[in-house]
Amino acid sequence: MNEAAAQWCLLRAPFSPPLPRALGSAKRTAMSQPPLLSYEGLGLVQGGGWLFRDIDLHIGPRDRLALIGRNGAGKTTLLRLIAGRLDA
Repeated sequence: MNEAAAQWCLLRAPFSPPLPRALGSAKRTAMSQPPLLSYEGLGLVQGGGWLFRDIDLHIGPRDRLALIGRNGAGKTTLLRLIAGRLDA
């Protein structure tokens, strides 16, 4: 387990509500779309050490996310970095 994974965990699960048979082809099309958000090799040094590093994040159009971790592990900092509200 890498250093970042030991601190917090990002859970990703595709959202797939039940669809009528007539819309089944739409489901296959949605899953083949490119990600809405994609980062590779994301990292941040803070306070003289790595807060997190080498994170790959790909969020698809129907994905649901949960970001969980201990207090002070960097969850809010990661979200601020992704939103562009933190200079890196």
